[in-house]
Formats: sequence, structure tokens, C-alpha cells
Amino acid sequence: MDKQVPAESPRERTSNPVRSWLVKAKDIITMAPRSQQVAIGQLEIEQEQEPPPLVCIEPAHIPIGGVLSARALTRVKCSPSKTSLMTLQADNKAARSPNTSAYVMLTNFSDQTLTVPKSTVLGIVEEASEPLIDRINQRKELNSDSPLRPQRKNEALYCKLLNGKLNHLNQEDRTY
Repeated sequence: MDKQVPAESPRERTSNPVRSWLVKAKDIITMAPRSQQVAIGQLEIEQEQEPPPLVCIEPAHIPIGGVLSARALTRVKCSPSKTSLMTLQADNKAARSPNTSAYVMLTNFSDQTLTVPKSTVLGIVEEASEPLIDRINQRKELNSDSPLRPQRKNEALYCKLLNGKLNHLNQEDRTY
């Protein structure tokens, strides 16, 4: 009798499983209308875990209309928290919990000033390795001879078809 072997996902084939954490707004973030801003997010890492040096941030759906986070690669910044330093001074046996932060790019697409409350989930971070990033960058360098946008056979026809399609937007929005 044939036994069916379940298909393995790429993560199951690797010896090291990918670790992931939530990243939340460290403070209240106020965003100007139609602006981008880099915010500091707090990684939710348990005390016994070692923070990763490099992470990839996958955006989360932020429950505020018009605010979006971006996919990004960032280094993790660690600093001991104030409470853990006080605990260490009072009792040398206390475990030290690092205050780990990552940078998150936020964009406000609305015409109003918006506020993102403290502890809002901004994304999910996954550990990334330097060799993986180097391999991806090498592949991109090899393919850099290709044009950034595909060549159009008939540029005049393209412009004619596009003409009038963006008239409902103001001049500033058309340049995006």
C-alpha cells in the first residue's frame, strides 16, 4: 500500500524555523495630512528570547482609515528598559528584559491629521539574515541591465488612451 507523504513547506525544510513577533506603536503617533513618517515600533519579545539583529516587517491592517504601514527591512535597536534597570539595582538576581525597537514607515493618505494610538499593531516582523539579503541584492544587480519599465510599442497611443482618465484628480494628485 502506498503511503502519501504530506508536502513540506519551505519553512519546514529549513533547519531553523522563522521566528516572528508583533510590532506595536511605542508612543502616540500624530501624522500630518498626506505625509509619510518613520515611527518607532516596540517588538513583543519574551524575556528569555534573544532579539534578532535584522527583521523584515510585513504590514498589518491599521484600523484607522487612511493610515498604512509599509513592508520594510530594518535593524533592531536594543536598550535596557528603565524598569529592568531599577530592578537590577534593587536585586541582582532579576532578569534583564531588553527594550527592542524597530522602525516602521507609515503613510497618511487622508486630508486630515490622524493619530495612531500607543500599542496599535503596526505589523508582523520576521527574522531576516544578512546572507539572505546579500543573495537577493546580488540577483537584483545581475538583472539591473533590464529596463525599469517595459518598453511600449506605441507611446503615442498610450498617451492618447491615458488622456482624460485622471481629470477628476487635482494637479498634485496626478503627479503621484
